[in-house]
Amino acid sequence: MEYTIASGGLCAVITDAGAEIRSLRDEGNFEYIWQRDPAIWGESAPLLFPVCGRVKNERYTLGGGEYPMKGHGFLKTMTFRLSEKATDRVVLSAVSDDRTRAMYPFDFEITAEYTLSGDALTCRYTVKNTGRGIMPFNFGLHPGITAPFTDGLTIDDCALDFGTGCLGGYISPLCNGPFVSRAARHFYPFDGGRLHLSEKEITENDTLVFDSLPHSFVFSDGAGTRAIEFSYSDTLPYLCIWKAAGEAARYICLEPWSGTPTDGENDENFDTRDRMERLSPGGERVFSYSVKFRR
Repeated sequence: MEYTIASGGLCAVITDAGAEIRSLRDEGNFEYIWQRDPAIWGESAPLLFPVCGRVKNERYTLGGGEYPMKGHGFLKTMTFRLSEKATDRVVLSAVSDDRTRAMYPFDFEITAEYTLSGDALTCRYTVKNTGRGIMPFNFGLHPGITAPFTDGLTIDDCALDFGTGCLGGYISPLCNGPFVSRAARHFYPFDGGRLHLSEKEITENDTLVFDSLPHSFVFSDGAGTRAIEFSYSDTLPYLCIWKAAGEAARYICLEPWSGTPTDGENDENFDTRDRMERLSPGGERVFSYSVKFRR
């Protein structure tokens, strides 16, 4: 089931399959969200829970038990139910069930709220621990943004502008395949507050994993006719940047995460795994981002 909301010339489509944004268009019918292509990347804006990235051997232990866990978790495979619907707003929710407990032995409720107002889309996600134990988890966002906006340009013409006061951020390169090296984390300088994207750099590194960045930036291409003001909550301290290789993949994933994978050296134990949220029974954690359009 798909739900359409509209306001101020913008129109968004959200599906109950993983509460994923499937479309976001302006009054000129320009599409800002990658339209899924299984030959390149078959998703558009999946939600990541209870892990971001990979778990070694797709297995982990917790409380003496062992459980399977696919990359980016299972939330994107869940069907959300409609909680509220208005012309410019939709709220969807999903709850744990026997299938999720077989992979992740916790009870939870996740609410996804999408609101259009003026030139902006605000996305707010609430994770609630409805069980009795402390719940370890990560939460992340994976929106695929059309990039570049302008025909004839490439990803090399695009940049993230964090403002002239931002000298750069810290980057953690991947290691052991899709895992993240904490030991090799280092400062990555920007050019006048701008991170210039590079097809070669993203392809060679697969994913750029940043931290210690400002939580707002402007994404644009070299034409300057369109831009997106992107901001995200302090509960998401990492920003990952990824795209499939090649010019046919005309998108960029700008992904705020609450945590990252380990270095992949050891078997995964969620009792002790770092960079995970640990939510008490009855507790809630809110994650959000917004995109405002200049056109």
